[in-house]
Amino acid sequence: EKKKKYLIEFVSANPTGPLHVGHCRGAILGDVISNMLIFNKHNVCWGPYQTFTQMLEEDQRCSTKNPLFAEVEQPGIGKYLMPGVPHQFNTDEREHPRGPLLGEHTNQILSEDLGLSEHQIGKLYDQGIICGINT
Repeated sequence: EKKKKYLIEFVSANPTGPLHVGHCRGAILGDVISNMLIFNKHNVCWGPYQTFTQMLEEDQRCSTKNPLFAEVEQPGIGKYLMPGVPHQFNTDEREHPRGPLLGEHTNQILSEDLGLSEHQIGKLYDQGIICGINT
């Protein structure tokens, strides 16, 4: 027999605002229903509400302990947590490339994609229409 899968989304009460019964109802119902389905051995995807900051600071699933994430050194920014592609169909190590610098691929795009000559690109630099990475 094929088991049904459920996705239950619910939020907890906002601890910074006034509480009332409406806040508690969703949290209680979601928790009770999820636990019932878990106990019945269904595949339930659920979790408590957390802010983005809480996720980064407290949730092990959003850290380098999860192979989806890696720390990337980005010039001008420093190290930061970056997700890779979630779907991977081989056993190769996940790639986590840094983001391009402003202007890093300008010449390549102008020449390869737009077909401009070196002379045409040079004129764009001279006229101040484009600039290099460090200018």
